[in-house]
Amino acid sequence: MSNIREKISTVLPEAVIEDGDIMQVTVPDAKWHDFAKTLRDDSDLAFDFLVTIVGMDWKENGMGCIYYLTSTKHNTHISVKVMATGDREQPLIHSIHDLWAIATIFEREVYDFFGIIFINNPDMRRLFLNIDWKGYPLRKDYNDDPNINPVSTENERQTDFTDVWTEDADGKVVKHERRIFKPEDFVVNIGPQHPATHGVLRFR
Repeated sequence: MSNIREKISTVLPEAVIEDGDIMQVTVPDAKWHDFAKTLRDDSDLAFDFLVTIVGMDWKENGMGCIYYLTSTKHNTHISVKVMATGDREQPLIHSIHDLWAIATIFEREVYDFFGIIFINNPDMRRLFLNIDWKGYPLRKDYNDDPNINPVSTENERQTDFTDVWTEDADGKVVKHERRIFKPEDFVVNIGPQHPATHGVLRFR
């Protein structure tokens, strides 16, 4: 682990490194994407496997994610803590979906439960909850009054579109709508269900 510490300190001097059963590295979101690419591509690190992304709500201290990475080449493990920018109305972290494809789904899960928006993720739809769900259930300030999200006895509203947040030339985050299913597509709804996934997923 000392070699990993030295390498990370050289690559990103502002990183805060904490030792433990799994070394944790805290990096600013502005540096996260480039640092993640280095973690994956540098042969001395080779963190090729994104195990999972865990959303976090530290309440007064803000929101963010912890990323768990493994190197199948070196059999080493690391976690990376990234704090969201923005505010609780629009917490933002840059997506790493282009580095690890599975991040597209992991980021959707975090968005669904915490409301963290991942800049450049091509598909920021909810994953477990229906598209009309109000609030984010794993936030510390979530209102679990059942009257706010009553159980529907009707077919749930669906959409052929998704949201994408990108940065413009001035660094401002802009929301776009992207079409997923075309009018000529035959769409089958296969959820919610429990397909041995230990949870309800919505597939189309």
